Parts: sequence; structure tokens; C-alpha cells
Amino acid sequence: MKNTPAAATANILIHGFTGEPADMEYLHAYLTERGLVSYVLKPNGHAGTRADMIRHGCNSWIRGVMRDVAEIQYRHEKINLVGFSMGGLLTVNALEKFTADKVVFVNTAVYFWNMRQIVDNIRNDINNKKYNKIKHYLCASHSAPLPSLFNFLRIVFLSRPKFKNVTAKALILQNKDDDTVQPRSALYIKDKLKHNAKLVWFETGGHMMFVDERKEDA
Repeated sequence: MKNTPAAATANILIHGFTGEPADMEYLHAYLTERGLVSYVLKPNGHAGTRADMIRHGCNSWIRGVMRDVAEIQYRHEKINLVGFSMGGLLTVNALEKFTADKVVFVNTAVYFWNMRQIVDNIRNDINNKKYNKIKHYLCASHSAPLPSLFNFLRIVFLSRPKFKNVTAKALILQNKDDDTVQPRSALYIKDKLKHNAKLVWFETGGHMMFVDERKEDA
């Protein structure tokens, strides 16, 4: 858990499925450079070995985040939660137990695999003879063990009904060309949160909001 010294408000950043804290490093650095307290949480089993991923499933991911949020909340007056991809699902689970001042859902995986965008990316790779996306998809297909994929599906379906219970002021960020998360995920969250949420769209940037080209805008 990457952190900075205590202050009144803590910003808690949670990365996504098969991800690592480095996925949130740009935002973490941005906040700390401006004197704001930032923590990056790593769900149990992530950023390690395939055996680590298999050992920790959906319930362990949630319990681990709950444990870390409880520790952070104890040291601060207020917390803000920022969840990226599956981190958004972990965030909505944390909100069942903890009260956040503000919450940000970033390319949150309510509906996953944007097949239209994946096909477009593959077509562009072939036309441009670069094959970067094709290589990425081939690597991604082997990165997650099968039991972990089932646990990912489980947390998606367990988390969807929980968005309607969010009362904190929320910001929803979504890239339209996200190939991992279907953009309608953002509309689903906005509909469930209603007047408590602001939705901001970005035309490009892919899935990795704080790594790819839109990171400065976000």
C-alpha cells in the first residue's frame, strides 16, 4: 500500500483486475505533488505470480480492500475513493461499509469486453502493419488464470446491484474507445447514482486512463 503522511483527507486509489499499483502511479504522483495524501491499494493476489492470483478470489479481493480502507480511515477525517476498472467494483463494495466524501469511477467494468472496439483495433493494426494491439490481446489472453476469470465474473455480477446504494458525490470517467470496458458501463452507473453523479466522456485513450494519452486530461 503506497502512501504519504497523514492529513485530514485521504485519497484512496484502487487498480483493476490483473493490474498493479503502477497503473495508478500517474494519478498518485499528481496528487502527492500538490500536497494531497494518496494511497494506492493492491487487491490481494495481484502484481505477483499466477499462483497468487489463483490463491485469492473475489471475496479475498473485497476483504483485502476493506481491511486497507479501514486502516486508512482510522488515520484520517475523510476519505475519497478512486476505482479504476475492477477497482471501481471494489470501490462500490467498500462503500457498503465506509462513508466517502467523494468517489470516482474510472472505466469501471460493469459491462466488459467492447468487441466492436477490439475489432476496430485489430483492423487498424493490420492496416497500419504495427500489430501492437494484436500482441496485447494475445498476451492478455494468457495473463489471467481461469479460476481468476471466474472470480472476476463473480465480482461483476455481485457488484452491479450495489451502485444504486451509493450516496456519495460521484464523478464517472469513461473513454469511448475503451476496448476492455463497454462505454455503456458509465451510463449504467450514472443511471443508478442519478443526481449524485457527473459523467465525463473522453473520445480516445483506450482502457488505461492514467497510463495512455488521456491521463493529463483525466
